[in-house]
Amino acid sequence: MPILDPEQAKQVDEHESEDFEPIPAGTYDAILFDVKAVNSKGGDPMWKATFKITDEAFANRRVIDNMMLTGVANWKLKQFFDAFGTTADTNTDELLGKPCQLRLNEPTEAPDGRKFADLGSVLPSDGVLGDTEEEPW
Repeated sequence: MPILDPEQAKQVDEHESEDFEPIPAGTYDAILFDVKAVNSKGGDPMWKATFKITDEAFANRRVIDNMMLTGVANWKLKQFFDAFGTTADTNTDELLGKPCQLRLNEPTEAPDGRKFADLGSVLPSDGVLGDTEEEPW
């Protein structure tokens, strides 16, 4: 198993935390950075999509969206593929680096007190999702 040498371990232990302030609510230009197939804590299959903000004020900050593959979130998967103007049988690798917009809600607080971006919806890069911008709920 890997282990840090004692000097580097000391530097890590003494390093000040660099927590980021969460990205405020709003709509931001972004690209799809990564999509991984993983399992939820409950063992259900899901995709973990990572977006990279391209707006100057928050450039390179990441926003993560977990999309369940159990059928209960088909609306979310549809929104994801619609944002990139493609069908659900598209290989997500083909979408990496493609532009989109992210509509973020007010930041959410985790049980440990950290705040993080709450992704409300993924939109096409022009901000228009189909005939309406209404949320599915």
